[in-house]
Amino acid sequence: MNTHPTPQALDRALQLLESPPAQPTAPDGYLDLLGDEAAPASSGAVQNLWLSQPGSQIYDGLLRFGFGVNERLRPVVGGLEFLDVPGRLQLRGGETVLDLGSGPGNITRALARAVGADGLVLGVDVSPAMLGRAVQATDAEQTVYLRADASRPPLKDGSVDAVCCSACLQLLPDPFAALYEMERVLRPGGRIALSAPAAIGGPLERAFQVAERAGGVRLFRSGELREALLHRGFEQVRERGPLGMRLADAVKPA
Repeated sequence: MNTHPTPQALDRALQLLESPPAQPTAPDGYLDLLGDEAAPASSGAVQNLWLSQPGSQIYDGLLRFGFGVNERLRPVVGGLEFLDVPGRLQLRGGETVLDLGSGPGNITRALARAVGADGLVLGVDVSPAMLGRAVQATDAEQTVYLRADASRPPLKDGSVDAVCCSACLQLLPDPFAALYEMERVLRPGGRIALSAPAAIGGPLERAFQVAERAGGVRLFRSGELREALLHRGFEQVRERGPLGMRLADAVKPA
């Protein structure tokens, strides 16, 4: 059993929380800020799957496969931009980074390597199954996992240098309202990196709309994330759409 978080990392994380628990403990390797009664309602069938043990295993396997492919592609085409979150956030070392919807921790671990021993990475997810897998696979001492609602990060205003939200926005009840929360916890000059599944147009559009409703997910149209980030005051906004995804990066004004 992994012993995360370390007392030092936990203490650093607690200083960033809006309302730290009076007696913080992490018997399962992550700090549970929800408990059984406060967990947000599931968005639908897809999130129900990810909340389960089999779903967490499937998602973890997909990400591990993706990272493996990425390592093989890197020397040829530079790798998959979707997975290069540290590069998109321009991490140099020593930063405090929030990973919303951290899942089994695959991207969280990449962020921890990028910030180094002087940095801190907070992985937030609502699923105990996902968090359990993340804890087991993480050995970076500067990583703390929190069970919390990604729609409302439990952090103080301006407490982190960077925020990423990879393949989680589509499950949030109001993904555009969640962007306000991401802006709130970012320090001036901080960077944000988003990725979410893209809507498909043409003859398949109707089928994907049905899948959206059945699965309880949202697919994002071209320009939606860019417009939302600009509306919330972000600068240097860049959106693109590789491999059925919408990626958007931006900077909070300094």
